[in-house]
Amino acid sequence: MKKLILNFGAQIVNEAITAKIILKHKVLINILRANVQEEGGVFLIEVPDEHCEEIRAAFESEGVKVERGKLIEKQTPSCVNCCACYSTCPVGAISIDEEFEVQFDYEKCIGCLNCVDACPFGAIVIQK
Repeated sequence: MKKLILNFGAQIVNEAITAKIILKHKVLINILRANVQEEGGVFLIEVPDEHCEEIRAAFESEGVKVERGKLIEKQTPSCVNCCACYSTCPVGAISIDEEFEVQFDYEKCIGCLNCVDACPFGAIVIQK
């Protein structure tokens, strides 16, 4: 499964674009996180690997800005590897390597943001 970040502008946020794409392409889309307001919306979705490019293109053709990549990022200079984030991750996307440094597997991350809240140093930030 691949993750995509969908950014809906204010002009299209009230349209049923996601439902339209699911019905047209007959691909199951897992919505992991959604923040929708009148001024726009952001979805974090998961799609099967073999349909990722097809679904990305479908959303882009509807005027949705699509990004691949990470939702959060570790700010290495600020991180002291205290591991406060480690136990908060419900999917095991955070690990501790042999040198006791915190590592993130961004492919596993579901965007719950527990780690952002748990970090006492503000070393984990939300990507814009």
